[in-house]
Amino acid sequence: MRTFTDSILFEDRSEIGHLIAVLEEWQEDHPDDSKEKRVQELISRLDRMSMEW
Repeated sequence: MRTFTDSILFEDRSEIGHLIAVLEEWQEDHPDDSKEKRVQELISRLDRMSMEW
């Protein structure tokens, strides 16, 4: 994974899956956190990216 000023370039589809797994684990550990909605939105976007790969 490489980062640029305002974007991230995934070099492999599996990187997206790993990131989704980490975010889902975070959700399980922090079910009542105020950032949960943003995290769920990010998971959804990453999932769509993975399907379009």
